[in-house]
Amino acid sequence: MDEYYEEIRKCEEEMEKEDQEAIQHALEASFDDGRSFVICPVCKKNRLLENHHIIFCACGMRVDTKVRP
Repeated sequence: MDEYYEEIRKCEEEMEKEDQEAIQHALEASFDDGRSFVICPVCKKNRLLENHHIIFCACGMRVDTKVRP
């Protein structure tokens, strides 16, 4: 049983390290030529883009921000 818990602990530590590395990478990548940008919260790898009132990502995520009466 102790071996099982040790294996779970190692997996959790590894996942936490990967999460921290992903966050660090996103922070480092959030500036391109001095211009900041936002990483897509869905795929967590592409930049969000905007065209008029649509915010979208290459992964397919799309948000229409236009206010309609």
